[in-house]
Amino acid sequence: MLEERAYWLAWSQVAGVGPVLLLRLRQYFGTLAEAWAAPAQEIGAVEGFGVRLVEAVLRGRSQLNPA
Repeated sequence: MLEERAYWLAWSQVAGVGPVLLLRLRQYFGTLAEAWAAPAQEIGAVEGFGVRLVEAVLRGRSQLNPA
């Protein structure tokens, strides 16, 4: 539970990712931790994640460490 909360907080820091996209990530990957570790191409397969948002995710992952 605490781990999932840490990943929720990390995802919340990525510009453009709000509650709807967080829900989609969780539904697609099972957990937000799995989503955080997923390759860019797979994140881009989630509805609502275009090229720019995937780039923002990559920047966020390089700056944040929720683990």
